[in-house]
Amino acid sequence: HNIRNPLASIRATAQVLDDPALDKETRESLKDIINTVDRLERWTGALLAYLHPLKPQPVMTSVKEIVEGALQPLQQKLDAKSIKLILPNWSALRAAANDRIFTDQHLLEQVVYNLVLNAIDASNKLGQIEITLNMHSNSFDLGIIDNGTGMPFTPDPSAISAPTTKRFGTGIGIPFAFKVCDALGGSLQFANNATGGTIITIILPKIIELND
Repeated sequence: HNIRNPLASIRATAQVLDDPALDKETRESLKDIINTVDRLERWTGALLAYLHPLKPQPVMTSVKEIVEGALQPLQQKLDAKSIKLILPNWSALRAAANDRIFTDQHLLEQVVYNLVLNAIDASNKLGQIEITLNMHSNSFDLGIIDNGTGMPFTPDPSAISAPTTKRFGTGIGIPFAFKVCDALGGSLQFANNATGGTIITIILPKIIELND
């Protein structure tokens, strides 16, 4: 309630302020506020689920939709550091209908958000973050590559608490990401980039298998 009540107030205020008489830019900003609050509400539920066994709720979605949903609230942080963001060729993937997946959209969106946020925090001004996507017959690899500070160690998926460094901060982002990837039938891999920085790879099935 300490988190959700303020979110509800922010959303209600944005709805009240929305008026057809306002200019287009202001109305779009209010719409962005409402959409972001809705996303934060979903993520709050996902983070609370970290304390309990995860029960994925898969839907048909696309990798593009998940990545764009994760990046939207991070745009200001990217702009503040003038970080160059390189994305997959969504048009080619969409034309081939090749990025459709059946998975828990909100859980995976939160994972991507946390991992990109870590990459931003570890990056210097004018840095670069690249998101890559390789679709296979039954699985896909989603990569997040930065040229930041790199890793002093490889995160341990079985660790009780999250590592505390500039690279990873102090939250539950990394353990949460491991837990979600495991619940979705996949894995999470970390490696140092030969040219500096870190390569993170999310490996998941295109279609999650639900266990009764």
